[in-house]
Amino acid sequence: MASTQTSSELDPFSLHTQLISEHQAVDLRSPSPLFLPSPSYLGALHTTALDPYKQQYSFSRGNPALLTALAQLYSKLLSRELDPKTEIFVSVGVDACLTETFLTFLNPGEEVIFFEPTHPLVTSQIRHAGGVPVCLSLANSEVDHGYMRNAFSTKTKIVLLSSPSLFTTKLYSLATLKAIASLCEEFDTLCVVDERFENLVFEDQLERISSLPGMWDRTITVHSGDTLMGVPSMCIGWVIADGYFISQIMKVHVMYIFHTPTPTQLALSNALNQELSGESGELSQMNKQARSARDKMFSLFQGTGLVPILPVASHYMLVDVSSLIVETDSSPAEEMIRRGTGCLPTSVFSSSQ
Repeated sequence: MASTQTSSELDPFSLHTQLISEHQAVDLRSPSPLFLPSPSYLGALHTTALDPYKQQYSFSRGNPALLTALAQLYSKLLSRELDPKTEIFVSVGVDACLTETFLTFLNPGEEVIFFEPTHPLVTSQIRHAGGVPVCLSLANSEVDHGYMRNAFSTKTKIVLLSSPSLFTTKLYSLATLKAIASLCEEFDTLCVVDERFENLVFEDQLERISSLPGMWDRTITVHSGDTLMGVPSMCIGWVIADGYFISQIMKVHVMYIFHTPTPTQLALSNALNQELSGESGELSQMNKQARSARDKMFSLFQGTGLVPILPVASHYMLVDVSSLIVETDSSPAEEMIRRGTGCLPTSVFSSSQ
């Protein structure tokens, strides 16, 4: 017999979904594309989807055409010649890449240090692998060295960074990354970096911790085709790391996910090859579109009397709603929904700690 949950029994995401539906609010919680999907990707996907000879399994590591294109792209970005056969592998999205990485390197009871606010999936992924989440508060993109150092112990196995920072929408400074790198070396830990929003950097530039001296040998970086090409349904992610790390993650990958759909891999490789040849210039254009959307949304919120915080990167925007007069028992986020704007409080991206 089916049962109906009351509002008080729902998790925050489900509760706000219900409220948004009831009040027909504009849903701004899930990041809709800030730019139109890559035309070259969509065109290639149409062709490969209709080709009966391109519907077979790909190699578990990834389709060779995509691996080659990724190696060419990131060799330029990292100023390091990457081997597509040993230093990259493809999986079904960033979250799969992270889960497989945790399953590979975490032993029961080992700890993962990460910064909040972050997506609730992170703690689930760590616990799923037998690890222990150790969360630190990140008020901005700067990290207090002493505060972070106190979180390390003999049980620390991984430091997880979201760069750009997922929900603070900030970039880590080079000085901060160097401080984190020194702690990773001191305590002999791995550094796992989620760079899914690497093409959504609007101010300054993205510094990559893997490029710092000594960090290539202890850094595992995950990337997203979904956000790179503005196609959330693509579900393609990839890991770039030293060949030893890739070989170990592959042992889990072949028994856990096995392969990534061939048509989407071929379509993405086609789009990247056009970018690399200079034919499309789509990545630059999509960044400009995203910046324009950011500026427009910032201006709209300013016009409401609320206080938006201009994102340096990412496609989220923090808004200070402390000036909002709440006349009921509801939270400010729920009041925003009742007034027509769907949003989420940052508290859902932080633990009870």
